[in-house]
Amino acid sequence: HFKTTKQEVEEFVAWTNAGEFDAVTPNSNTQEENFPGYSVPLSIQNWPGNYAGPDQDNYEFNLAPYVSVSGEGFYNWQEGDYPAYDLAGDSECNTEDLNQIYGDQNLWWVFNDNGNIHTESGSSQAIGMEIRAQAFAFATNDEVNNMTFYNYQLINRSTFTLTDTYFGFWVDS
Repeated sequence: HFKTTKQEVEEFVAWTNAGEFDAVTPNSNTQEENFPGYSVPLSIQNWPGNYAGPDQDNYEFNLAPYVSVSGEGFYNWQEGDYPAYDLAGDSECNTEDLNQIYGDQNLWWVFNDNGNIHTESGSSQAIGMEIRAQAFAFATNDEVNNMTFYNYQLINRSTFTLTDTYFGFWVDS
């Protein structure tokens, strides 16, 4: 599980932008002035934007949503890349944008039905479903502050097409 907050990403982006030279005072780096003692959070450094593990030819390269500041297509926080929160506030969470991180706090993870035994389903075979999940919450002054929301991206990794397929959610928070 990869936990991030919108606040830490906003601060990282501000810190990154302060590292650019100030137009008013050329050749003046303002990072240390505006963010004394700042260190990049591990949640940003370790964000799983891309898969670069063993047997990577058999897996999708892009994983968790991120903003590529350099446009090189590889998550690199040293270049200013960050988890893909909508920092400008341009989109709503009821869209089907799979390349966005939602909420003020977010947990992002991947799971699948391969491996181990399937005792709950009578030991049926795995169907090859990969699920990229987000659990997120908002900091508000109303009832929404006490709610959690979930977003799932389902990817069929099997060699066959699923038809008449149903999914259910078991939530035991």
